[in-house]
Amino acid sequence: MSKRLEPEARKAQILTAALDLATKSHYMLVTQNDIAEELGISLSLILSYFGSMDELRYDVVQKAIDIDNEKVMSQARSMGHKLAHTIPGGLPK
Repeated sequence: MSKRLEPEARKAQILTAALDLATKSHYMLVTQNDIAEELGISLSLILSYFGSMDELRYDVVQKAIDIDNEKVMSQARSMGHKLAHTIPGGLPK
């Protein structure tokens, strides 16, 4: 059994596990049972954070987009002024 975590930490853990599993197959093939088994938690715990698999899948896709965006922005920041003109509003700080 998994240790007790604060709600935001548990939700992040579930989301990360779902994303990790999705990278090994297709995110539409990952089930709540797969995630529960991976984390050693109950299915009902997952359902308490994500009311449906559609909600969880949406958050998984959003997390993947956020990760990719951060990678792109990090690369842009490392290139400095060379790309500043290509990003609306300039580079974020």
